[in-house]
Amino acid sequence: MGDFSNRLEILLKYLDISSYRLAKVIGTSEAVLSNIKKRKNNPSYDLLLSILNNYKVLNAEWLITGKGEMLKNSEKIEYTLEHNPRIEGVSEPDMDHTPSNKTAILHPKTAKKLHPTLHPTSENCQICEEKDAVIAEQKARILDLKEYIEMLRQQIPDQKKAVG
Repeated sequence: MGDFSNRLEILLKYLDISSYRLAKVIGTSEAVLSNIKKRKNNPSYDLLLSILNNYKVLNAEWLITGKGEMLKNSEKIEYTLEHNPRIEGVSEPDMDHTPSNKTAILHPKTAKKLHPTLHPTSENCQICEEKDAVIAEQKARILDLKEYIEMLRQQIPDQKKAVG
């Protein structure tokens, strides 16, 4: 898929941001990105790492080599709780959560501070939507685990009586 300068252009177009904005987000100068775009320099390891750390849904293999898809496959992370045979009658919390696509409406200046690639329009980019879905899944999972922990705590006195 061509060289890194082409992938950088694709990334900028996809994120709908300027080289200047990307440079600010990843902590480099616009001149560094300009030299890469003009094929004068290759990207450094630190620059690649900074891009990947700031845009976690990017596929590292694509960014570095051009192979594969630009975005990582959005695989749902499966969590499991091991069954403890010493605690009877406790079942795992329901793990089936569908994240809601409700997004808060923020003032554009506030939104840019929170997420530099957030578009000033009411529509989010794919990266933002994936981030929101992951956050919603994690919040739901945390609530399930808190309920599960509370259920286990309530059974502790019964277990102490049975042992003692």
